[in-house]
Amino acid sequence: MDEIVIKDLATATIDGKQYLILGSPDGVGIAYKAELTEVGNFLNLSGAATTFQGNITPTSPAPTLDGVYLATTPGTYTNYGGIVVNANNGGSPAKPILTFIGVGADQTTFAKQENVLDYEVPGAPSATITEGDTNPVQVGAVFEANEAIKSNIEGINAQIVRGRLEIIDGDGNLGARLNTDGTWEFGDVTVRQLSASALNIASLAINEIIAKNIFSNVFQSDGDKIMITDSNDNIGYIFDPKEIKLAEGLSTQVVHSTTYGQSLTIFTVSGAVVTTSTESGVYTFTLGPIMRPFDGDPTTYNDLRLSFQVQYESPCGGLARMLKKAYIDEDGYDLSAAGNNQKILISAPGQGGQPILNLSKGTENYNRFIEGVTNGKTLANEEGSNYSHPFVYWKQGEDDWLTNNEIYKLRLKKLREDLDADIKAIEPNNPDLFFICYQLATADLGGLNRSHIGIATMDLCRESPYFFAGPPMYPMTHPDNVHLNPISSVESGAIAGYIAKKVLSGYDWKGTRVENFEFFDNTIILNYNVESLPLVFDTTRVTNPGNYGYNLFTSAGVAKTITNVEILRGEVVKITSNVPIVAGDILRYAYKNGNTATAGNQTGQRGNLRDSQGLTVIYDFDGLNIPLNNWAQAFEITIK
Repeated sequence: MDEIVIKDLATATIDGKQYLILGSPDGVGIAYKAELTEVGNFLNLSGAATTFQGNITPTSPAPTLDGVYLATTPGTYTNYGGIVVNANNGGSPAKPILTFIGVGADQTTFAKQENVLDYEVPGAPSATITEGDTNPVQVGAVFEANEAIKSNIEGINAQIVRGRLEIIDGDGNLGARLNTDGTWEFGDVTVRQLSASALNIASLAINEIIAKNIFSNVFQSDGDKIMITDSNDNIGYIFDPKEIKLAEGLSTQVVHSTTYGQSLTIFTVSGAVVTTSTESGVYTFTLGPIMRPFDGDPTTYNDLRLSFQVQYESPCGGLARMLKKAYIDEDGYDLSAAGNNQKILISAPGQGGQPILNLSKGTENYNRFIEGVTNGKTLANEEGSNYSHPFVYWKQGEDDWLTNNEIYKLRLKKLREDLDADIKAIEPNNPDLFFICYQLATADLGGLNRSHIGIATMDLCRESPYFFAGPPMYPMTHPDNVHLNPISSVESGAIAGYIAKKVLSGYDWKGTRVENFEFFDNTIILNYNVESLPLVFDTTRVTNPGNYGYNLFTSAGVAKTITNVEILRGEVVKITSNVPIVAGDILRYAYKNGNTATAGNQTGQRGNLRDSQGLTVIYDFDGLNIPLNNWAQAFEITIK
C-alpha cells in the first residue's frame, strides 16, 4: 500500500474511495492507499463478516454485530476472545502493528489479523531529503529535486529526475510524469471501477483538504463535499466525508436499468397490476416506467419519482425491487438507507410487435431509449448525483421467427455495441453495458416455430462476455399463448434483478444450462451448471410433457424412444434409450415438444428441470411470495 503523511493530504492527489486513514497514539497519521481488492484481502478474516464495525479498546463491551473491528490500543481484549494486541513487532527498528479482530458466527468466534506497518517512528527533520532518508517531509525541509528519491511500493517506483516527478513500474515503464512547469504526462491509463461495500470513509474534515489546480481543476468544493467534474461541469463523482458507501457494482448515486424489447416488456393480460406500492430507492420518470405512450408529453422527464405501475404490469417493478432486496439479503446493504441515498431508476422504452431491426439504432424506439438515458443523467446531475446505466433486460424475439439464428445474434450484438457507445457518449464513465436475456417460449405463428430465437439468444450468452442468461419463459403463465399474466411478469423481472446483482458483483452467471455431455451405448450424460444445488424435476409448477421435457431423434428427425430420465449427484442428468446413441442424433429439451400452438407451463413447449435457488431467494413484495428458481434453458444438441 502507498502511504502518505496526514499533514501532506493538502497537496496530495487523492481519491476518497481509495484511502484508509489511520492515526497512531503519538499523533502521527498515515493514509494507506488501497484498491478494493487489496482492502478486501486486508480485512479477509476467516469466519468473520467483512463489514467494518468500528474501533475498539481492551475495555470495550462485548460486540453485538459480526464484522471487522480495529483494535486501537495494545492490551488484552477480554470481550473479544481474550485476544492480545501488541503495539509493535518487537524488531529493530520497531515497527507498529495494525491489528484487526474479526468477529463471526453471531459473536462466538474471534480471529486476529496483525499487519506490520512499513513505517518507522520519525527522527528529527532533515534540512535536505536524500535517497534513503526515512523521515517524513516536514515544514522547513528542503527537497533536493536533482536527487533521485525512490520508494519501492509493491513494485511501483516514484522518483525525482532532473526536477520532474516520475512514477514507473518495476520494469521501468513510465506511468506518469509531473513536469517542472506543473503539467502532467501520462502513459496508458486504465480506470477500474472501485466499490466500497465493506469500507466506510467517515469523519474526514474536508476543509483540511485544499483541492485546487489538480488535474485541470477537476475538483470543485461544494460546501462539505468535493465533486469531481470534467471541463463541462459534468459530475463524475461526489465525495461526501460524512459517509461514502456504495453497493458493490452500483458505482453511482443513480443507477439506471432499461427493460427493452417487445410487448412482454410493457404489457400483460388476464389480471390487474400487482406492483401497487412504492419502494424506497426505486424510481421511474414522472409518468411511470412505460415510456412510449407519453412520447411528446412535456412532463415525461420533469423529475424522478418513486416507482409505480400504470395500466399494465411490466417486469420493471420486480426487477428493481429484487435488485435492491438482493443487496440487503446478500451484502447487508440497503441502498436507500440514510447516508447511502442511492436510487435505482427503471424505464421501458420498447414497443410490441417489433422485430429487432425496429428496435435498433436509427429507429424511434432506439431514440426513445437514448432519450431516457440523456434525461436520466440530467435529472441525476440536477439533484447533485452522478449517473450510470450498467445493464439492459432484453425481452424480444417473437417477431423474428423468420430470422436465421446466426443473423439474429449478429443483430443483437450490434444493438448492444451501439447502445454502449451512445450511452458512453452521454456518460463517459459508464461501465461496459451488459444484457440479461430472457429465453422466449411462445406459440407457433402460422405453423412456423418462433422459439428457435430463444435458442439463439442462449447461444450468444455462452459466446459473449456481455450477455447473460436470464429466465426461460416456459414455466410462466401465458393466458393468450404469447403474453404473461401480471404475476409471471413480476417473477420474470425479479429473476433478472437477482441476476443483475450477481453480475454487478463480479459473478460469472450462467444459469441452469448444459456445460458438456458424453454418450456411450444407449446412454447420454448431461453435466449441468447449477447455480443452487440440487437439480429437481418439478411437475407441480410445470406439467410433465413426457420424459420431463427431453426428446431424442435420429439425424433424419425420426423419434427415438427414451426409457428413463434421472438426476445423478445433483447436477447430472442421465438419459437412457432402448437403442444405441450414435453421432448425429439430436437431443432436445423444452423445445418443439408439447403443443407448439400454445405456450406456457401447462401445454406449451416446456420441461420440468430447475435448481433449488427458490428455497432461499424469494420475491416477497406487495403480498407476493414467489420463489425464484432457475429453470433449465431449452436446447437442441447434436450428438457428436
